[in-house]
Amino acid sequence: MSKARFSLKIAACALLCGVGLAAQAAPVQAWRQSGYDAAQTRYNPNESQLNSNTVARLRPVWSAETAFYRTAPIAEADGVVYQCGSNLTAHDPTTGVVLWSVPGCGTAPALVGNLVLGSAVSGHSMVEVGAYNKNKAGAKVWRQTFAGEHISAPTVANGVVYVSVSYGFQNIAPPSVYALDAKTGVVLWQGQAPADKTIFYDNGVSVADGVVYLSDHDWVPKPKGRGRITAFDAITGTQLWSVIRSTLYVPVAVADGLVYFGEESGRATALDAKTGAEVWSLPKKASGWLFLSPAVAGGTVLFPAPGGVAAFEGKTGKPLREFRISAARLSSDIVVANNVVYLTLDSFGPGAIHTLFALDFFSLMPVYTSRPLGGSDSMAYSLQVVDGKLYASDTNGSLRAYGLPPQP
Repeated sequence: MSKARFSLKIAACALLCGVGLAAQAAPVQAWRQSGYDAAQTRYNPNESQLNSNTVARLRPVWSAETAFYRTAPIAEADGVVYQCGSNLTAHDPTTGVVLWSVPGCGTAPALVGNLVLGSAVSGHSMVEVGAYNKNKAGAKVWRQTFAGEHISAPTVANGVVYVSVSYGFQNIAPPSVYALDAKTGVVLWQGQAPADKTIFYDNGVSVADGVVYLSDHDWVPKPKGRGRITAFDAITGTQLWSVIRSTLYVPVAVADGLVYFGEESGRATALDAKTGAEVWSLPKKASGWLFLSPAVAGGTVLFPAPGGVAAFEGKTGKPLREFRISAARLSSDIVVANNVVYLTLDSFGPGAIHTLFALDFFSLMPVYTSRPLGGSDSMAYSLQVVDGKLYASDTNGSLRAYGLPPQP
């Protein structure tokens, strides 16, 4: 066989077999929902611009106000940033200029296809989740309402939207999970946490490996407060298991067959994702762990800790490393992207000063520290890292975008 014919056969095989002769395409840069993915890992494995060498060059790029009283995490894809406040707003990621804005979104947005999903309280004892066409200036595609006092941010997995709903002090029924078709808004199933005489509030929903995890907590003062995690089949809504722990206030993170969360008792805990059985639980005197979410990356779970963050081996709970500053308090969830850990810390008391830190993932040593962000002792931040930018939103309704300076 001649070399020419051999080369033609190789090329034909590459085309027919789907084997590319050119370099693989770059990973898609997007942050599509709260917690980055449906499992709420807060780990962006596709970030390529910000790393431990470049992050020190971060600078403020733009800021926006939502006139809302809570953090408003962003979603970003296809060159547009979406933020919920009193409205669902689309921003240009380079300038922050508002592209369009529509009412009806009070939680973190989620993206699927050409839709932006948002949920909100829509009236007395009513909540809603809606879908908006991102290519048509946020035109409403569908809207679904439920009886309730609180609704979580939407979580999207395999074309299905999941939200949790609770009644609060009315205590009419236990918190529920609703599964909806993302294209039409049709309710596919409803699942409820076990009935209880005590009032329970939903914390949100995580989805991984065909299982939906509802986290909720009761309204009992510590130290007797309880938290609960209930697992449902993601397709049928069948309840698989439910366990009671001490109070927790955030959705769980799920990775590598384990469910991770912090408890009011100060414990960092991992459960078997299939059965709910405890795999490990480490006692720590760590006030504030339960209000903030852990992050999971590369087999390591990072938990909020007093004055910083502590890293553990995911499978065993073995302590690995930590970063702490005395007389400081963690004031954000933890985010990991491209071997960098992002968080904010504040000083205690009135006029507390919040500072953004970027830490090397392998050592937890600081590689970037921002100028003071200002704020108060009650302020908290939500962080997202995507496509070379860091977004920080706070409970005063401000959104700040940080990026790298232009290349010379």
